[in-house]
Amino acid sequence: MSVHILESMAREGFEELVALSDRESGLRAFLGLHDTRPGPAFGGIRRWSYVDERQALRDCLRLARAMTRKCALLDLPAGGGKVVVLDDPALDARRAYEHLGRVVERLGGRFYTGPDVGTGPEALEWVASQTRYCTHPGPSGPGELAESTARGVLEGIAAALRALDGETDWERRTVVVQGLGDVGGRLVRSLVERGARVLATDIDADRAQ
Repeated sequence: MSVHILESMAREGFEELVALSDRESGLRAFLGLHDTRPGPAFGGIRRWSYVDERQALRDCLRLARAMTRKCALLDLPAGGGKVVVLDDPALDARRAYEHLGRVVERLGGRFYTGPDVGTGPEALEWVASQTRYCTHPGPSGPGELAESTARGVLEGIAAALRALDGETDWERRTVVVQGLGDVGGRLVRSLVERGARVLATDIDADRAQ
């Protein structure tokens, strides 16, 4: 690890960064904990085709820091963390996620994880089979996670509109949505159902269409 990364971590208040490598599954990943002073760190597992390890590391730090800010905005007794997985065609996904679950369990509740880009219900079940500290859609979990998140975003937009204009008045609103994955796609459908005009973008051209 280069010195400037350590200096950046210290400057921005990061507590811990773990580089993960598992020979059996082919897993290469980073787990970052930004701030656990308010409480345990919250953050999902992002699996993505990164250009290289440096890009993955930057994303891990950026997303963990953002999670701390999200928790602060909601006045939650929690801080921010993140896992990023370097996707690879040779990755044994089940073994990789089970390995991540054991790593999370060893942290003893300092980090709670859940879904993100590339990590859906099946993967979360694999993680949850190895740790108590994972949000998942199974019988003991909260149900459909993407639907809950999309509904939360929609309610956040509605609250902002009421604060600004006193009403939602969806028919005269134009909403821009970046990303049309599990959450973004559901959000767009909800907005259209309410009469809003939606402008959306996604790196997958077919999905955007």
